[in-house]
Amino acid sequence: MKFQKFDYLVWSIVGLLGAGILVALWLNTRIGVRVLRTFPEEGGQIGVAGEVGIEFADFMQPGSVEELVRIEPELEGSFRWDAKTVWFDPAGAFIGGQTYTMTLLPGGLSESGGTVKEALTWTFEVRPPRVIFLDSRPDMRDLLWIPVEGGAAQRLTDTGGRVFDYAVSPDGTRIVYSATDDLGGIDLWILEVAAIPAGGGLPPVSRLLACSPDRCSTPAWSPDGGRIAYSHQRVGAQIGSYSLPRIWVLEVESSETAPLYTDEQILGYSPSWSPAGGRLGFYAQTSPQIRILDLATGDESLLPSSTGGVGSWSPDGARMLFNDVLADAAIQSIFLANVEFPSVSVLVSGEKMEAQWLGQPAWSPDGEWFVFAVGFLEGGRGNQLWLMPINASYGQVLADERDFYYYNYHWEPSSRAIAYQRLDLSDPSALPEIVVWSIRTWTSTMVVEGGVNPGWVP
Repeated sequence: MKFQKFDYLVWSIVGLLGAGILVALWLNTRIGVRVLRTFPEEGGQIGVAGEVGIEFADFMQPGSVEELVRIEPELEGSFRWDAKTVWFDPAGAFIGGQTYTMTLLPGGLSESGGTVKEALTWTFEVRPPRVIFLDSRPDMRDLLWIPVEGGAAQRLTDTGGRVFDYAVSPDGTRIVYSATDDLGGIDLWILEVAAIPAGGGLPPVSRLLACSPDRCSTPAWSPDGGRIAYSHQRVGAQIGSYSLPRIWVLEVESSETAPLYTDEQILGYSPSWSPAGGRLGFYAQTSPQIRILDLATGDESLLPSSTGGVGSWSPDGARMLFNDVLADAAIQSIFLANVEFPSVSVLVSGEKMEAQWLGQPAWSPDGEWFVFAVGFLEGGRGNQLWLMPINASYGQVLADERDFYYYNYHWEPSSRAIAYQRLDLSDPSALPEIVVWSIRTWTSTMVVEGGVNPGWVP
């Protein structure tokens, strides 16, 4: 066989490529696998529900890395991989105010045989959770937040009282809120928590979705923070009229948005993602029922409910607590639904509690407890706030001051506290108050007077 000049050229290129690969492998073995960055960086901050990760320059052998990761103080958890990045997910939640030290010991192996040569250590701080809320004055309805221990509240928006509602991203880094405009429409806006000035002042905000003259409200973040489900109402032909709401989903990065269902007859509001993100529930007001869609399979679960609420998810997203009225009684009860293996059972009977009504249950993020409001015929015009373990074996009253009404209760992401709202019905001039109950001290502390819709920024 006679080789031509072109053949020699091809073989030369192949040889050079092969030599390059061998050199790269040799360098990888001698120099070791590089760590490109850590999440967060040295001295950085995350929320109690934040993420900690390590990005490598090469694809790694997961088991060889995971066994060499240490965290102090010790915290149980699991690992997951996204290409060349390993993430540590704590079994519970990080502790607010705590400084953690992460260490990667040497010895981790890449898929190409390289080795992590040197130990890597960095520290990060977990910022204490804050209570976020809306000013209760109609012309001042803007977002504020305040430390859990109390103190001065800091205003986060300045819309002239136009904020309608809001939602905090699961990792606590962003806040989306809806606000009305001069046309009566409602747009979605977003702010970065890291941009909130530490010494006071307003952070920059940006319009996330221009909906007006339509209305977009009740936003809900997906667990990974990549999508927001919301209620969408079309403007009507008559001034001030709007269609019944439908559920839409927005891709946060691209701002692309579309209805959850192509069928325009499927209506609903108050979307709620399962903690794993595989399901999306909402309240279908025309049925009336809670409708749960499996986003992967398209399968649906329908939970009859006439109370107007979407229910509360278990941490694994397989079950839901919700309210409805027993068929043989006119009193609300709390039901436990298994979404994966469809079944529904009564967890708390309003009739057996001799209650006039039961409020929407809120399942704790650690899965151990749920809290709900109870109204009794006796005891004045107010109600009570109750806490129960998830097996409902006993109940503990958290708040029962006479003539006080308790509502809008929300768990702190680590399940160590509950923020709730109360109003003194005996005083016509009373302002709504926001109270924080601590599981550590088993006591409640009023932190805001004149606030509504409390939530948490982890």
